[in-house]
Amino acid sequence: LATGFGATYGSGVDSIRSGLSQHAPKRSYLTVAMRNGAGGGSSGRLFEKRSSGGPVTEAFYCNGGNFDFWKQYSGGTATWSVPLSTIGKNFAQVFILDATSPAATPSAWRDGVKLSVTGTGSSGSVTTTTDAYVVGNRTNDHARTWDGIIYLTAFWDRLLTEAEAQSVT
Repeated sequence: LATGFGATYGSGVDSIRSGLSQHAPKRSYLTVAMRNGAGGGSSGRLFEKRSSGGPVTEAFYCNGGNFDFWKQYSGGTATWSVPLSTIGKNFAQVFILDATSPAATPSAWRDGVKLSVTGTGSSGSVTTTTDAYVVGNRTNDHARTWDGIIYLTAFWDRLLTEAEAQSVT
């Protein structure tokens, strides 16, 4: 089921609260979507997880010319970036992260092609929360609406292999 977000594709829904709230030390994130623009505050969210009223523990969003992925650790926030998708073009993207090592660099794939991931890790242990993942917006104030369509979001509690990442994208 595709859901439109933002001014162009908005369907009266500004976010979808998922049923997933637990953390996994190793996780693969898939999003199949189409981007129409940068979204609310030029930081439209594909998904976000944050503690109630507190800091973001995970987010994947538009930021300038990149998609940024945040992961919160006790020693600070790790942030990694991949290039933005083309406006108006459907894409399938996988982000694969082993959060057991805060200094690890994740891998990313879009439409079957491995992407260059830039950024910095952090230190300490992963920050966890029992709050659910929210798709298409920011959790606390709904001011970061995704501008486009999100067709599918899926998470695996394991690291996908390169062959699997290529096949799902």
